[in-house]
This record gives sequence, structure tokens and C-alpha cells, in this order.
Amino acid sequence: MINKKYLLLLSTFLVVSFASINLQSQTGEPLILEGIDRIYKIEFDSAEAIFDKVISDYPFDPEGYFFKAMVQWWRIYINRGTEDNDKEFFLRVDKVIEVTNNILEKDPNDAKALFYKGGAIGYRGLLRSIRSSWLNAASDGREALNLIEDASKINPENPDIIFGLGIYNYFAEFVPEKYPMLKPLMIIFPKGDRVKGLLQINQAIQNSHYARIEAENILGYINLRYEKNFNAAEIQFRNLHNKFPNNPIFEGDLGRALIGQSKWADALVVWKSVVGKSDSGLAGYKNLELKRDANYYTALTLLKLNRTTEAESFSVQAIELSEEIDDDDNAFKSYAYLHAGEIFGRNGKTGKAREYFDKVLTMENFNNIHEEANRLKLQF
Repeated sequence: MINKKYLLLLSTFLVVSFASINLQSQTGEPLILEGIDRIYKIEFDSAEAIFDKVISDYPFDPEGYFFKAMVQWWRIYINRGTEDNDKEFFLRVDKVIEVTNNILEKDPNDAKALFYKGGAIGYRGLLRSIRSSWLNAASDGREALNLIEDASKINPENPDIIFGLGIYNYFAEFVPEKYPMLKPLMIIFPKGDRVKGLLQINQAIQNSHYARIEAENILGYINLRYEKNFNAAEIQFRNLHNKFPNNPIFEGDLGRALIGQSKWADALVVWKSVVGKSDSGLAGYKNLELKRDANYYTALTLLKLNRTTEAESFSVQAIELSEEIDDDDNAFKSYAYLHAGEIFGRNGKTGKAREYFDKVLTMENFNNIHEEANRLKLQF
């Protein structure tokens, strides 16, 4: 059976081609740009009020409805562990489809309507893949892909269209190369071009109207998680973090890019900031997964900087949150116990350290972690 993470990756690349693909609006453009800015600032209520104004002024155009759905999407995106926001998101997607269908009934070649309809369906499919509704996600992905192909024939030079094609081109080549077991599933989809895809996404960063920020976010995401180009990812996420200092996605991925380069002191500054914002309940920073990650990486950076006394409380918090979040064992939880053991061992608390190492040895042997746990257990 194919692991769920592979299915999620497949579903994501099929539907994410529409992530933030937005044709330049001829109506309400200043308001839309302001609303998008508020979304990235995690000021969701004010963003929603702006898009309600756009809808009121232009009730037959899809922009306001689409971006109001995107406000709800970001509520989900920053806290994917809860389904509390799903129902309202699906209702807003349905409204986008209704409005765009009305336009397409009169003009089937209306590029703007095609894109907003495709964007809404694409995001719906992405959420369905996150919720493990694979058949529905695949159906949405196929429909979204058809729409982007139709729209690209109508307006092939639009930079927002090029952005969507770039995402598709990258993942359509990357996925079957990285996960060969998925190649049979790719037969029904067009071939990709990873290098061309990266160039197209870069082009969108330079020229896109609405999707410039999202293009930089996607490129940073690719560099961080797939290309392992941590220096490039740092540049992209630092730029985004400077523009939107209280966006948890941008700040967290900046911290991960710094960890990837072993820039421990710089990473510590970022992750301590995330811990502080999480503890204070700042909007966007309240979810347990982010709080766990922040405590884990703060403990890790302090360990690497030989500040193990300070690291203790963060390592314990990371373990407690991991146990609260995950019923099953996973690599993240295993490493939380491993690093806690090393921290306590260096602080001379060998009994507690060995307890943590023994816990690692009861878990699955992720990345040969048992060998490291046994080595450290002998050391302390």
C-alpha cells in the first residue's frame, strides 16, 4: 500500500497548481490588494470585511467571493489539526463556483472565470487531500488541471497563469522521480519539466500581480523541502518574514531553513520568537503543532550551542506536546526524546537521560535512531 504521505504529495501537486493563481482584476483592485496583504498579516477579520466590500460593489464578479474563500483557507492552513473551519470553506467555494458558472454560461472562454473556478476547486481538492478524501481530491485535481489548460490557451502570457504552470511542471516531474511507485498513476497526466517549472515560478515572483507573495512562498517551500537548497530558502523566507513578521508560516520556515544550514544562533532567535508568540496566544501562533515545533527546535539549537541547562525546559515541553498531539510513534517524537536524553545527560542527570533513551528504543527505528540512542546511553 502506498504511504499516505505519498498520496498527499500527489494530490497536493495536482491541485496546488491553482494556489493563488489570480488574473488581474479590472474591478476593486486596490481593495483586493489590501485584502490580500491583510491575509498574509493574519488579520483575517479585516481582510474579510474588505472582500465583503468588493462583493457588495461587484456582486457579479468572482474576485471578492474567491478571496473571501481564501481568508477561510488561511484559517485552515495555519491550523490544519482542526476541522472547525472546513464547513464554511466548502460553502464559500460553492459560491465561487456558482458565480463563475453564471459567467461561463454566457461566455465559456472567459479566462478570469475559468481561473477563479479552477482556483476554488483546486483549493477544495487540496483540503480534501489533507483530510484523506483521496478520490474526491483526485477528481478536483483533474478538473482543476483541465481548467488551467483551457485558460492558458486563452491567455498564455499572463504571469499568474505561468505561476500555476510552473508549479505543475515542477511537481509533475519531481513526484514520479522521487516516488517511482507513483509512475503508473501519472500516465493520465501531462509530463512535467522541473527546471522549466522553477524558472516559471521565479518569473512569477518578478512579474505576477496578485500571486507574487505566494510564488515566493512556494519557491521557498520547494527549496526547503525538496531541493534542500537551504540558503535559497532562507533568502526567500527572510524576505517574506520581513514583510509579514507575524505570519507563522513564513517565520517557521525561515527557522527551518536556518536549521538546515546549521546556523544555530540565528535559528535560536527565530524559534524563541515563535515560542514567545505561541505562549502569548498571538493570532496564527496558537496551534499545538507549531508550539511543539518551536520548543523542539529551540531545545535543539540550545543543545548545539552547548546551552543545555537552558534547553531542558524546552525539550520537556516538546515531548509533552508531541505526546498530546500524536497517539502513534513518529520520527519527530523519537528525536524529541533523543535530544532530551542528550540534554539531560550533558547536565549530569543520567537517570533521566537513560529513561529518555530507553523510550526511543521502544519506538520504531526511524533512520537508525536506535543506534544513536544506544551510543548516547553508553556515553552517559
